[in-house]
Amino acid sequence: MILICEASDKQKIRLSRQHYFDSLSDYLYQHPQVTLRDLVKVFSEAGFSRYLEACIEAGLILREERRYRLALPVFTREEQEQIRLSEAVQSTLGAWGKEAETIAGIFEEKRIALTENFAPYFVENGTTLLRYSRVADEDLALCSASVGDLQEKDLAGYFSANRIVSEPEVYAPLRRLIGDVDEDYFMQQTGWIVSRVLRGKKPRDSIFLNALLMTEIVAESDGFFLKIPHLIKTDLLESPINRERVTAKSHFEKICMYSELCKAYAGGLQQWLVKIK
Repeated sequence: MILICEASDKQKIRLSRQHYFDSLSDYLYQHPQVTLRDLVKVFSEAGFSRYLEACIEAGLILREERRYRLALPVFTREEQEQIRLSEAVQSTLGAWGKEAETIAGIFEEKRIALTENFAPYFVENGTTLLRYSRVADEDLALCSASVGDLQEKDLAGYFSANRIVSEPEVYAPLRRLIGDVDEDYFMQQTGWIVSRVLRGKKPRDSIFLNALLMTEIVAESDGFFLKIPHLIKTDLLESPINRERVTAKSHFEKICMYSELCKAYAGGLQQWLVKIK
């Protein structure tokens, strides 16, 4: 099972990254209402009971009348396919422009609404949903929306992986180039490079420029140019703060729709820059 929750919910995220999580959540999905005796037969490792209690405390697993089941809603690949084929989603996709800047603007305007203040849930293994990644300093943000397999040119995704001490093989070329560079320092250098490029001037050769070239954020052909959209924060229509917590079902439906947008018009990866000030 795959857990979908707010990035700020550190407890759930920490538990979902432990080695028990995948096999335990899959087992409970396939065998709801099991007893503790059933569980310890399958999960006999030392420390399992403590992990189980932590999951109950975090709201991932529910214990009722000495029986255990997943505490969160589960959405399936079949449900995702139904949403994808729905007339509402197809008509909405057709109404949006296909230009990279338009798509990037849509993602940026929805980013906060889709990453904060929603009820957590599970989706079946194999379900491919939109991921947001962001690296920023006080002046500039580099963002990405991606769906499907990780892509080596997703630079914001590389920094997201670094934060959880994850080293997907797809990012090996970037790791060899920039390693564990400080995010703020990297964005300071990126801001300088972007500023030079936008003014038609040649940036100084560096590992930072090479990283931007490698990930197709900047390209060179008779001079350097910015290959991804460059948005200005003040021009964006920020989504109003939703004071009511978004339900799991509503969030899943929205994520499915924006996943389709990313796949249909951005090849599964959209990157953009936002000038904050």
